[in-house]
Order: sequence, then C-alpha cells, then structure tokens
Amino acid sequence: MPLKPRVVVCTLFGASAVGVALTWFGTGVSIAVPAASWAAIVSLGTLLTTGILWATYPSKPGRPPEWLARRWSRVGTLAVAGAVAGLAIRAVHAVTAVGPSLATGVGLAAGTVSVAAIAAAGRQFDSPFRPQAVALVAGTAAGGGLLAIAWLDVGTRGGSLTATAVRSVHLVAAGAWIGGAVWHNTVVVPALAADGDAGIRPVVRQFRRAVPLFVAAVAVSGLHQAVTLLGANPEAYVATALGRLVALKIAALALLSGLVVHGLARSRSADPPDH
Repeated sequence: MPLKPRVVVCTLFGASAVGVALTWFGTGVSIAVPAASWAAIVSLGTLLTTGILWATYPSKPGRPPEWLARRWSRVGTLAVAGAVAGLAIRAVHAVTAVGPSLATGVGLAAGTVSVAAIAAAGRQFDSPFRPQAVALVAGTAAGGGLLAIAWLDVGTRGGSLTATAVRSVHLVAAGAWIGGAVWHNTVVVPALAADGDAGIRPVVRQFRRAVPLFVAAVAVSGLHQAVTLLGANPEAYVATALGRLVALKIAALALLSGLVVHGLARSRSADPPDH
C-alpha cells in the first residue's frame, strides 16, 4: 500500500483523537467515554462516506466484482459495530451524568433513531451484493448519529444553538473526511492495484471533488471553536496544556491540508479527463 494514504488516515485518526480529548479535557470522566466517542465518530464517518459512495457506484459497468463488494461490505459491517457500541456508551453516560432533561432526551432520541437505522441496514451487509439503497440509508443515518454526538457534546452542557451548529458542521465534515480516508485505504487502493479498476475510478473522482469542502468546513469550524475556547492571543496556545492540545490539532490540520492540496494537484495531472 502506498505510504501517503497511510499517513493521511493515521494523521486523521490522531487529530480526531486530540479533538475528542479536548472535548473531555478536565471533566474527570472514565477514559471509556472519550474512547467510545472517538470510536463512534470514526465509525459513523466511515458509514457516512462509504454508504453514500456505494450508492453512487456507477451502474453502467454492471455489478462490481464480488471481492470488491465483499471488502466494501466488511468495512461497513465493522463500522456498524463501532457506531452502535460508541453511541450506546455515549447514551448511557448522558443519562447518568446529565440526568433526565429535554436536552438529554433530544440527543438520545436522535441517537436511538440513528442506531436503529444503522443496525437495520447493517443486517444486510452480509450480502456480497447488498442493495445500494441500504448503504445510502446507513450513510444518512450515520450523519444523524454525528449530529446526535454534537448535541450531546454541546447541547446537553448548556451550549448555545450556534455552538451546537458549529460542532455539528465540524463533526460531520471531519467524519466524512475520516471515512473517506478509511475507504480509500481499505477499498480503493486494493481495487486500483488489481487488474483493472473495477469501475471505481468515477467514485474516487466524486470523493476527491468533495474533499476540499470537508477540509474547509473542518478548518473554519475548528478555528471558530478554538478561538471561542481560548481567544485569539497566541500565548494562550502555548502556556497551558489545553492550549498545547489545540495547537497540536491545528498543526495536524495544517499538515493534512498540505497533503490534500498536493494529492489533488497530482491526481488532476495524472487522471484523464471525464467524457
């Protein structure tokens, strides 16, 4: 497997883990809660991207090769398990830590609907040629699950609707970016290395076109959250442990943005134009 896709996915994993650590910094919760939150975000992001991309797989070449469908299904199945487990732990924590309230109820309702839809779709993942509509349902439900996490992160802690909206944009965009990196490493790279490309190149192009939007959304929403938390004084980002964590995440985002720009420039020069 090429080095660059591995670097991107590992850096995204690390940056998202730092982001989760920032969310729970100083709360004193068990490490199981932020770990479950991270697993849920990565899994939901993987479901979001792989589900929507599977639904856009071109029908013109016919069915994808069986090995490709099975690999795509395996990624979805693992993501379903991680999403359901992570959301369940977050739900339990919300009830025990925050207690019954309208805010908790909204988050739990959204999470329950998402889990139910994801689990129902996940039951179809054992079929090597699952209907593309099922994948689209799972992807859409995964987006709802990310919105539920954003509400549990901010809304249940008394955050404003604006803060919740910014957090929602950040999680959905970051989740889609992470999910695309997972999909690229586990599905695209093997497909391109096989004889032919299994008709996957048009799907790859669609994802590449969306990546700059993900990067911009993550950057703008992330900087908004950082300034809201610490202000605009550079000293705040080096004087405390919290500030250094934020600075680390900003550095990771800068590295990822550079890799994306470089990758897009290379792909545009290497790929033949669409006809």
